[in-house]
Amino acid sequence: MAVKKTNTVSESSKFNIKNEETILNLTGKTALDLNVAFKNFPSPEQLQILILDSLALKTIPTSISRFTQLKHLSLVSNPDLDFKQTFDILKKSPLEFLNLQKNKLTLLPENTSSLQFLTEINLAYNNLKDEKNYLILSKLTHLKEVWLDHNNLQETPKKIGCLTQITRLYLGHNQLESLPKELIKMKNLRVLHLEYNNFNTFSEVFLETPSLLLLHLNNNNIKEIPRSFESEKISLKGLILDNNPISSKEQTWIEKEFSDFFLLSFDQKK
Repeated sequence: MAVKKTNTVSESSKFNIKNEETILNLTGKTALDLNVAFKNFPSPEQLQILILDSLALKTIPTSISRFTQLKHLSLVSNPDLDFKQTFDILKKSPLEFLNLQKNKLTLLPENTSSLQFLTEINLAYNNLKDEKNYLILSKLTHLKEVWLDHNNLQETPKKIGCLTQITRLYLGHNQLESLPKELIKMKNLRVLHLEYNNFNTFSEVFLETPSLLLLHLNNNNIKEIPRSFESEKISLKGLILDNNPISSKEQTWIEKEFSDFFLLSFDQKK
């Protein structure tokens, strides 16, 4: 999530808060009593971004509820945290972005779906292979962007098709060789990241996904593009194929076929 000009606030500052977005960053401050810090924070209604990374947390104090305008919460590297309890506390929060990287997660708690204002969730560097995770995410009706890169995925469950509300999906840096046909049910998917996987072929499911505009397939093992591109009407407008073993002859055909693309790249490593 990009953050514009902000005031960064620590527990040792004088909390001189203007009308900009306000950040409280407590990363790594494991000796800090969060409950005291939250209760002593002035003008809690102005806090919008809270970063609680690498705190060895097990629970979140209920005093976090003081931050009634909290939009961005980062809980990176807190693998012992009781996320169910945390989401129970946050269910009335207007959270839009949630960062849960590096928490050894295998299954999201059911009440993740109670965070109904979420538009982005970063789940990178976990181990979320169970299809139930997709069903839970599908209940977040405002969700637009999901990061599932670095999750040791060797396959993607068919339930991925339930994420009909998603516009941008990150599945890079896994061990994927294909995607299920159910991808075409993701009717709002605009951008798909599949870089650094094990794709050997360019699946026609990419052509059939109705709203897909930009596809990142760099650093795979793709050698050619199916000739159905010549006859099929497709939505794709950008294709990233850098560092795939594509021959110069194939590149020539691709350049001709994709002449109307606003973005086409298949540079090789020098």
